[in-house]
Order: sequence, then structure tokens, then C-alpha cells
Amino acid sequence: MKEALSKSFLNACLDGELKTDVFFRDWFLVNGSSYVFLFRKSARITNLQFAEFFSLLQMNLKDKASGSPLTDPQFITSQDFKVALSQMCQEFSGFGAEEIRCVTELFSDMLGRQIVCNGFHCSYIVYVPPHLELDILNMCASSGYIHSCGHLVFARNINKVSEDFIKSRLEAHLKRYPVQTDSKVLFTVYTHEDFSKFDRAMSSDLRYGLDGVKIHINKAFVGRTSLINALSNIRDRFEDEIEVSEAGFYKKSRRDYTEAHPDAEPRTLWLICDAGLGPGSKYPNDEKYYVCYDQLYINENPFYLFDEDKPAWASHTTIPHTMAGALVNISRPWWNSNRRTEIVDPFGGSGTVFFEAIKFQEVGAQSFDLSPISSQLLRDNLRLFTATKDELEELLNHIGSLIRDGRLVTSEPHFAKTQPPNETIEGYEWATGLLGKLHCKRRETNYDFSPDDVANLCQKSFLTRVIFYLVLKAAIRGSPEIQRQNSDWQALFLDQHANLIERLELLIDVRRRDIDSKLETHDVLTFAGSYSRSCRPALHAPQKATDGNWAMDWAKRDVLELKPNSCDVIITDPPYGFNTDQDHLELATLFQNAVPSMLRAIRSGGQLIICCPDHSYSGRTLPFYTDPRFLVHQVLGIARQCGKEILQPSYSLPAEVRNVRPPYYWESERALRRRILHFWMRDITSI
Repeated sequence: MKEALSKSFLNACLDGELKTDVFFRDWFLVNGSSYVFLFRKSARITNLQFAEFFSLLQMNLKDKASGSPLTDPQFITSQDFKVALSQMCQEFSGFGAEEIRCVTELFSDMLGRQIVCNGFHCSYIVYVPPHLELDILNMCASSGYIHSCGHLVFARNINKVSEDFIKSRLEAHLKRYPVQTDSKVLFTVYTHEDFSKFDRAMSSDLRYGLDGVKIHINKAFVGRTSLINALSNIRDRFEDEIEVSEAGFYKKSRRDYTEAHPDAEPRTLWLICDAGLGPGSKYPNDEKYYVCYDQLYINENPFYLFDEDKPAWASHTTIPHTMAGALVNISRPWWNSNRRTEIVDPFGGSGTVFFEAIKFQEVGAQSFDLSPISSQLLRDNLRLFTATKDELEELLNHIGSLIRDGRLVTSEPHFAKTQPPNETIEGYEWATGLLGKLHCKRRETNYDFSPDDVANLCQKSFLTRVIFYLVLKAAIRGSPEIQRQNSDWQALFLDQHANLIERLELLIDVRRRDIDSKLETHDVLTFAGSYSRSCRPALHAPQKATDGNWAMDWAKRDVLELKPNSCDVIITDPPYGFNTDQDHLELATLFQNAVPSMLRAIRSGGQLIICCPDHSYSGRTLPFYTDPRFLVHQVLGIARQCGKEILQPSYSLPAEVRNVRPPYYWESERALRRRILHFWMRDITSI
């Protein structure tokens, strides 16, 4: 490392003066490595993606020579790195060989640990020194918010980009990472014109995220040249190496490329446009940047195809899988490496945190809830996510047969050729019947399930239960429209039915490509993707979840039943009266009793991550005892009573995101803003 550092210093010393730009280019771009990470959501929605990102960086940086983890990386922006380097070297004039040797000896340890990170509103660029390596595959596959990643080609303010600059950066990139086959590499501009007309079915997933990095190509320029003309010139300049996507339907363009280059490498050069981070990071500043990266991996975790909308569903209170995945990851740098980490969600619902925890082989996970239906929801979701392609296709055919010619089929003569399978019709009629019985016990925004109701549901087939969850979604989500007489049952059911069909088709497509998957590590699988290699967690842990020892962890249980010193991490989203209708006294009592129970259950060195409401956008009032400021004081006071103290670990972050520390925010702009509190604690007696 010192030899490489001295060489970079020598290359950057011109006329006795250190040129910081030259050193940066030689140290990071020529000899080191640089990567782009694209997020699913922008900073407008949450800053959890940044916190998760730096946790994953800490977990995946290693020394090339020894393979040992880099335990104390220092994260810094490129601007701050250059300023610090310039200031550090002001004391050395002339820069002869002896001065360079002194600089290397004095500052090699510090410079060797500095990872340069430049943040944008929906992406991040990382520059890694030559003696270190970053496992971007593991980062992508295990993350909640990373959409895709790959080598950086260039990132530059759009007002400083020229056609010649793009050509020079493409030439340098292809020289370093040449096309390994006789085919070409695909170059695709992520445009509104070519993508937005065809991806509206996934608009809720793209809003305030990937939609924001699309380019309006009809109005885009590079210098005085339109981007359209620049692409034409790039096509001519790199005709033997690069295939520039044609305008139009993006899937057709990809199919045409695949047919023409069947042996092409699984990589794509993407051009996107992102904004700089404004003050406070939540909103972008006025600066726009073209970012070009060589996509190597895309995260196709099946959970994220459904996110907040898993098939087994009983209420609005589910947190997104992307968010839960990020919460697990921000806890990982502080897991105890000497034992299996026990993660618990005592308000487990449909098992969101549980599924994110079992992605890791070294984790034990528990999910329980007082709701009698929670255990069955978790089992049914587990069954769906571990189903084979054939099983999913059979389920899709049954569910799809409920609709014919755009209408709900519920009763036709059994001899009719178009009659759906009897089990499907009978399942729908049974599901609507059970919903009718539950309706008399309905609260304002959800339904009360008794143990008898759940026992009745459990006796039915998996298909019938999936149909029931579909009926339940239509009833709960469509209730306001029915009350306003603005819609009817059939329209509401058709909407939820179409959503489920679409998600199942996406999951089947993943399973179809997943058949030839390759186990890259004990936690990560890769398989064929549309534009690069796809990756996802190996999900070997569900085998553990089906044995008798784990079944008890899904039973109906109270948070007060947590055993002292039984877990390392509690991650939970407790009820707080926003999408539920619990009695205020009952809810207040729950919070007053739950916090001490959770704190006693956490081992010394453990963590508590708790979601709570911060601001209502709907007009619905929030109880004061769920306010994050109130909860912070409550946790601090009760921790002392439980013989624990709350810690605040210090770790390096770039200046632009130094506010990315607890509490984190997560926005649902039509409903509420959540705050996520994160506490580290240890027993006072262990000091």
C-alpha cells in the first residue's frame, strides 16, 4: 500500500507542487476502483438508504492482500479529501523523493482508510483505494434500498459535460474493462420517453425514486449538442464495442440486442441524471449531474416485488420490506461476532422484519404478535416466497380464473367450458362469506379476528386463504369509496386482483430465471437478469423456520412475555393508533409496559430500533405517548431503571450526510412521517 501511495504522489508532483486532482485520479480512478449505487427511493422519502449504505460499506470493505475486513473506514467527500490533502502537504515544498517518503510514512495509515463518497439525491458514488476491495455483490443482494450497482464510467455536472468528454470516459472505461466476447456492450439512456409510457404499472415503486433519475431526452443537451445527436455520434465512434439502445419500447430494444448478441456479457452502460443533495439532504439542490455506470448487479429480492403488499395481509400497518431490510442492515456493524444474533419483532404482523432477518445465516429470528391471525399470515407468506415456479403458475391460473372478460366470475353453470375450477369459485364465495361474518365485529379501519375465525381460516386450502386475503384487501382499502358511493365491490376487487396478478407474474419471472442460479456466497444467489446479473439473498433460512423449534416463535404472544436478556436486536413497528382503532387507554398502557419489557430483553451490547409516528398529513391525531421525543425520554429513563445505559457510537460520515444519524425519517406524503429511533445499550455493571 505504501509503495502504491508513493507512486501516486510522485505521479501527482508537477514542478515541485502536488496536484490534488492528478493524485485523486491516479489513486482512485487509475489504480483504485469506483462504483455507483442507485437507490430505490430518493432522500425525499427517507434517509435510511444513506444510513444503510454506510453500514453496508463498513461490512464489505476488505484488504486485498490479507482478506481481512477494514474495521475503521473513514468516509469523506472528494472535495473534503482534496482540501485535506492540500492542507496536509503545504508543509512540504519542493516535493523531492525524500519529502514524498516522509508524507507516505506519516499519512499512509490515514489515507489508506479513507473512502471517498459523493452523494446524490438518489444515488451514491464510492471511490476505493487500490489496496482495498469492496464486495458490491453482497452489498446489493443484502440491501433494502440499493436497486443496482456497478463500475463508475463518469459523473459530472450537466453544464460541464461535452460530447468529447463522454467519448473519452467511455474509451477509458472500455480500456480498463474491455468487452470479453465478440459482442458489444449495451448503452442505454434511462429516458422518460422510452420507459415511462410502459412502466406505469409499477409507478408506486418508481415514484420519488427511479422516476427521478430519468432523462427527458428530447430536451437534453451535452454542451451545444443535443443528447440525441451525441448518442448518434457515440454509436458511430464505438460501432465495434457499444450498442446504443434504439428509441421506443425499452423491452423491445433489449430483446433486439439479446437476439443480436446472444453471447453478450451480463452488463449494461446506463446514463441517468441525478440531483445534488441540498441542505439537510431531504431535498435536492439546483445542480444536476449526468451519471454513467456499468451495471453489474441488480437487486431482485422477491420480497421487494410486493414490499408493503405481501399476499397474506390483514391491515394497513405493514412497513415496507425495503425499509425493514434497511433497519436490519443498519444494526449489523454492531452484531456480536462471537454468537448467533437473535433478532426479535414483538409486533410482528405479517412477518416483514422476520423475512428480512432470515436472509442471514448467522441470525436467529422471532416474530410474534397478539393478533391471532399473525402466525398464519407469516406462514402463508413464507409458503408463497419459497414456492417453485410451477406452484406459483398454478396459483396464478386459479386466481386469474376469477376474472373473465374484465368481470368477476362467481356463478355460472358447471357445464360451461369457461367455468373456473370449482375450488376457486368456492374459495371466493367462502371468503366473502367469512368477511360478512367479520363485518359485524369490524372497527373503523380493520377487522377483529377471533381464534375461532383464524381456526376456520387455517382449515381451508392455501388457495382459499390467498383469495380471502385478496377479498380482505379490497374491503379495507375500498371502504371509503364504498361509503362515498364512489365505487362498487366489483371495481374494488378487480383493482386488487390486477395488482396481485401483476406481482405474481413478476415473481414467476424471477423464479423462471432463478432456476439456473449460482450460489456466489453462503448468503447470495445470482442469476440471469435483463440488463446485468440479478442477485438476491439465498433464503436458505426458511428451512430452519419450518422446524418445530421455530414454530413456537410465531404463536400468539404478548410483548410482555419477552424473556430478560434473550435477544440482541429488537426491530419493531408497534401499533400507534393511526391505521388501527385501539382504545387510547389500552394503547397507552401497551406502550408504558412494552418499553420496559423490550429493554429488559436486550442483552448488553444490543440494540433497539423502533418506528414511531412523527407527523400526520391526513388530519388524524397522534397520541402524545407515541411521539418520538416522548419515547426517547421514556427509553432513557427506563433503561437506567433496568440497569442499562444508552450509548451513542461514533463513526465517520461524509460532511454532506452527517445528519444521517438517528432518528431517521420515512415519509408517506399522503399519511404520515415516521421517525425511526435507534438505541445502543449495555449493562451498567459491565463497565
